[in-house]
Amino acid sequence: MTLPATPRVISGHLVSLASPRLASTLGRSGLRRRLAAIAHHHRQAGHPWETRQPAISATLRGILALTAGPPVRPQP
Repeated sequence: MTLPATPRVISGHLVSLASPRLASTLGRSGLRRRLAAIAHHHRQAGHPWETRQPAISATLRGILALTAGPPVRPQP
């Protein structure tokens, strides 16, 4: 991904990471960590970063609404 990435590109990246078609999909915390890493790299490179980009927030909310809640732990 080249910097600065547009909110549309970042949203598409998050959707691709959460795609159920992929064998290694990320969960809620994994998606948030990836977004935090993208924000960190933008700030380190001196690019402006708004933490509440509307396109990214809406995409993340949509992904999290479609995914199931936390995994149920098996009983010992």
